[in-house]
Amino acid sequence: MIKIFKKIKSNKLLLSFFLSIFLGLSIIIPQIIWSGSGYLFFDLADYGQQQIAFNMAINNALKNGNFLWAHFNGLGSNLIGTFSFYNMFSPFNIIGYLFPAEWFKYLAGPIFILKYGIAGLTASLYLKRYVKNQNYAVIGGLLYAFSGFQLTNMPFYHFHDAVAFFPLLLYTLDNLIYENKKGRFALIVTLCAFTNWFFLIGEIIFLIIYYIIKVLTKSYPFKLKQLCQIFIEGLIGCGLAAIILIPTFLFTIGNPRVSSDWSLKSMLLYNKKNYFEIIRAFLFPNSTMYYRPFIQIRNYASTELYLPLVSSVLTFLYLLKRKKSWESILFIICIILMFIPILNSSFVLFTSTYYSRWFFIPILLMSLMSVKALEQNIKISKKNLYIFIIVVVVYIISLFFVFSIWNIIHDFQFMVVVVFLALINLIITTYISSLSGRKKVKYLYIFISLFIIGYGNYIVYKYNQFNDTCLSKFSNNYINVKENVLLSPEDRINTYECNYNLGYLLNVSGIHTFNSNINSSTFKFYNSLNVLSYGRQSEINVNNTNLNNYLGVKYIVSCDEKDLTKYEYEYQHKKNNFTVYYNPNYKQYGFYKSKYMSIDDFNKLSNENKAEALNNYVILNDDQIKKYQKLYSHEINYYDNSYFKYVNNGFESVINTDQETLAIFTIPYDEGWSAFINNQIVDVENVDNGMMAIKLEKGKNNIKFKYFTPGLKLGIIISIISVGGYIIYIIINKRRSCL
Repeated sequence: MIKIFKKIKSNKLLLSFFLSIFLGLSIIIPQIIWSGSGYLFFDLADYGQQQIAFNMAINNALKNGNFLWAHFNGLGSNLIGTFSFYNMFSPFNIIGYLFPAEWFKYLAGPIFILKYGIAGLTASLYLKRYVKNQNYAVIGGLLYAFSGFQLTNMPFYHFHDAVAFFPLLLYTLDNLIYENKKGRFALIVTLCAFTNWFFLIGEIIFLIIYYIIKVLTKSYPFKLKQLCQIFIEGLIGCGLAAIILIPTFLFTIGNPRVSSDWSLKSMLLYNKKNYFEIIRAFLFPNSTMYYRPFIQIRNYASTELYLPLVSSVLTFLYLLKRKKSWESILFIICIILMFIPILNSSFVLFTSTYYSRWFFIPILLMSLMSVKALEQNIKISKKNLYIFIIVVVVYIISLFFVFSIWNIIHDFQFMVVVVFLALINLIITTYISSLSGRKKVKYLYIFISLFIIGYGNYIVYKYNQFNDTCLSKFSNNYINVKENVLLSPEDRINTYECNYNLGYLLNVSGIHTFNSNINSSTFKFYNSLNVLSYGRQSEINVNNTNLNNYLGVKYIVSCDEKDLTKYEYEYQHKKNNFTVYYNPNYKQYGFYKSKYMSIDDFNKLSNENKAEALNNYVILNDDQIKKYQKLYSHEINYYDNSYFKYVNNGFESVINTDQETLAIFTIPYDEGWSAFINNQIVDVENVDNGMMAIKLEKGKNNIKFKYFTPGLKLGIIISIISVGGYIIYIIINKRRSCL
């Protein structure tokens, strides 16, 4: 054991990894013990209702052979397009797939700890080039892995995967430029693309700026050949990930959250609170996302930049002392990007909603500048200390001048803690910066670790003040739903006073969902009825019987004592906190309508009348009216419409009818669908503002719908070609290096 400890101590990369693991344990394990549940829990929103539910659903889908389409994702949706944003292909998620889906709630904690370990390791790997004493690389890795961004974003479980791998992009780019090591950069681009394509976009933007600044400051030699190599490797890396990137791109462009509503003013100016939030992030320890100490009571934008113990003071001190260094110039550019809305939004697909979820990128730069300041003995003088304290005081006073004190302070005790810690950390950092040699390194290790353990657990405590009630609801009303409600995969549900996304856990289609990525036709349908909240949540009340009937809601699952039989739902049974009602008026998949209506006429109706019209009229565009209006000149009867079954990546149905007609399937339209009747391919029509329909022939119709992800075939071809291209690229460069 002593030999192992000495080996870890002597190998700074191992030390960085295991020290980050230890500090991760010190934050996560107490949380698990405190909850008494045996698993990690943060909140019922993004972590509880998304991360846990999504990971379990993906795990089950993949093991059941549903690689392309998920019937349980809202009304049904593309599996790859939906969950690539939620790290479906991340190495950390893949670890979870090795175990039963139900184990994920227990695995999340250990995997979270591993993410901290990898983040510390990769950051140290990048930083070690820029410091002589490798202890500073380890310290910088801790600053990065346990920054305020990381601690605040604990409920955003999937963010940490991108943070863990980002330093490898800079590390392999440096290797390519400085040491001519080829091939690694391409593979890391692929890794980051598979992990989370959304974060990769911001990372690539930063890489371009990073390269340009280092060339202009002569930190990188400019060679056209090397620039071409970077471009080629980046292209190969994206090509290798094309199997994911192309289907995801085609899926995402229909997401309304990608669209933006910019004005000239909003491009150049934030509201006042955003400016104060960004400055706060530099000055004070991080807050939680909700029930914050001051400014905004809730903020989900991830606006956090605080480094453990050392804050941003060493970063700005280095900036003042090394104004012309590439790090300082790059940091100034990052600040400009932060403070100009349209530039900030370039890291998040130019959405006009304010997000700062790329701030982990400048945090790595701040970690580098901080440890270089420490190693180069750039001391915090009394003058610097006083200036920084004055900045903090002026900032607090400014808050009260700009905003009403009653509207700006939300948790006075929390505010006192963050202000006090900011000042104490500043004093400790000032003292440590005055030291030298081993003593400085030793104190840095001790005090940074103490801050991470102490404040990390405090943040968990602050989350738990909210989570105490949520954890009970999570256990009783959510995670155990499958033990209390037994349904067939073909059933569709709505819920009353329950948490979002029960359908993911029950393996059924559910219309009470909370997901940023669902089928674009679902967005179109819900938006036509004004039932989509914030572009990602669907809310259809159980009293809206017309819409519930139309969408084929067979069961209502209630988590409340209210009697729902007054809405013509039939009581079935109750078990623990769940009451199940049957809807006798639900439309079976493949139902017909006896009349049609144009889209223009439909859009003129009120929302209430629209829901009623959907049950009686098929909504067609002008071309469809010309094509199918003859079908509605006579009465139609189904002899049988009782068979419907989901199969892998599709579904089957059998319908007997006495006339030709359009059969409506309230499953979102998608270009990936192919339909067959009696083994003959037929057209799939987009009707009712986003649902599917096919023309039935008179008599028995054996129906099969098959789904193949749009863009996947092209993505596979490009990925295969890229594999060949990568091999050729490596062989050619190896031969040249041997000459």
